[in-house]
Amino acid sequence: MSLNLHPGVVCGYCLDPADTLLFAQINNGNALSLAFAKGFGWGAELNVRYMFEKAFTGRRGEGYPVERKEPQVRNARILNQVKSAVIKDNYLDTLRAIDPELVKIAVSGERFQKCLFEQGKDAEIIAWVKPLLQK
Repeated sequence: MSLNLHPGVVCGYCLDPADTLLFAQINNGNALSLAFAKGFGWGAELNVRYMFEKAFTGRRGEGYPVERKEPQVRNARILNQVKSAVIKDNYLDTLRAIDPELVKIAVSGERFQKCLFEQGKDAEIIAWVKPLLQK
């Protein structure tokens, strides 16, 4: 799963062909994380073959089920934007790279703000978050 830290890689944990099909359909993934030796008895080679077949053939990223396509594709796009933003040298650069409205939603909780403003140790992050909450 650490592959997800690399730009352009969307890795999913899949145990069977159904997981893999849904991962490909919903997340448009391009890498698999497989459980080492899980379920590898008689016929296991078929399971692995079907998993790779479902992951890397056919239509991907379509959302599932069909009526959920638009929100699933939108959510996957948001996740990919956040992921590309968070691969930064420091945390403040990460926050600056994410859509400010998304960060505002993430930090709008009362408990989070209490912890940040009372216990936060990075003055730059606190100074960046405060005006964001006032918009």
